Amino acid sequence: MMTMDVRDTRVYPVMIVTAVVVGLAVQYVLNTRRGIRRNVAGVMTLACAFFSVAGGILLTLITSGGKLFGLSSLGGLVGMYAAAGVVALITKQPYYGVILAQNCTFVLPLMYGISKLGCFGAGCCRGMGYHGFGAVTYLTEAGECTVLPVQLLEALSFFALFALGMVLYHKKFRRAAHLVFFMSMLVKFALDFLRGSHTGVILSQTQVFCLVLMAADAVWMLWNSRRKPAAFPMEKL
Repeated sequence: MMTMDVRDTRVYPVMIVTAVVVGLAVQYVLNTRRGIRRNVAGVMTLACAFFSVAGGILLTLITSGGKLFGLSSLGGLVGMYAAAGVVALITKQPYYGVILAQNCTFVLPLMYGISKLGCFGAGCCRGMGYHGFGAVTYLTEAGECTVLPVQLLEALSFFALFALGMVLYHKKFRRAAHLVFFMSMLVKFALDFLRGSHTGVILSQTQVFCLVLMAADAVWMLWNSRRKPAAFPMEKL
């Protein structure tokens, strides 16, 4: 059993910044490798940084009725896709939006996994009460609690999804982004049952959002399957 003192939470902002920097750096590389001009890729990086943070804060304010201030992972996800759309409109190149959105999908599991390491170190988003193998005891201002380290399970799961996405990307699997997105939402939905905040709740707001996004992705993928394949390959426009 591991014991962690989380009365000093400086690790959390460090890991959040690390997640953003690493994720956007990987996205920039993917964008340029797929034929997007460097200046457009750079604008996309700046847009994602702004929209993901803004989306994360805005969704937290909306779902809490303005009572909480923080970063929602799903809000950050929506913000990333909004950035892709905005860049596509600015450049007047619709296919840029497709490539940028796909690359957002590939890097989001990496960013989320790193951020969950920050949550683990800070003791937030912790799991349900648990005293078995791998349990973690957090020392807080209010005392101590022993829980399941669900943040680590999330981090490992999403690192695996990022690796899967990169393998499919290099194999030029056409539905790679759809598969990674659907699997990410499914894993997020499943692991949310293990959170301490889920006690006494049938479905959390996060799980409802995940179900809606999975349904939307399934419909979009079905609709795309009926269309003629896009003219541009995975690596180059």
